[in-house]
Amino acid sequence: MSATTEEEAPTVHILWLNVGQSCDGDSVALTAATQPSIEEIALGALPGLPKIAVHWPLIDFDNGPVGGTNDFIEWFFMGERGELDPFVMVVEGSIPNEAIKAE
Repeated sequence: MSATTEEEAPTVHILWLNVGQSCDGDSVALTAATQPSIEEIALGALPGLPKIAVHWPLIDFDNGPVGGTNDFIEWFFMGERGELDPFVMVVEGSIPNEAIKAE
């Protein structure tokens, strides 16, 4: 078995949604992290971490509407179609489920 080089390692796509019934406090706190910083992670400055592409509305430059010039949500559609491999889906916030309420 041969070792994987940086050239061969795939980019991990981080699909991050700030949705649900919460605020963006977790995202804002992450931008203030220092050990490591989000910049160090995103720019690949830490040895041993895979290369990542962050698709996160808080920091993404591609933040336009569906079908627009900078179609942010297209990354999520690509993940759904199996065109991003590998990817990690992050959902920040609670997701309501009416089926489990007491009423």
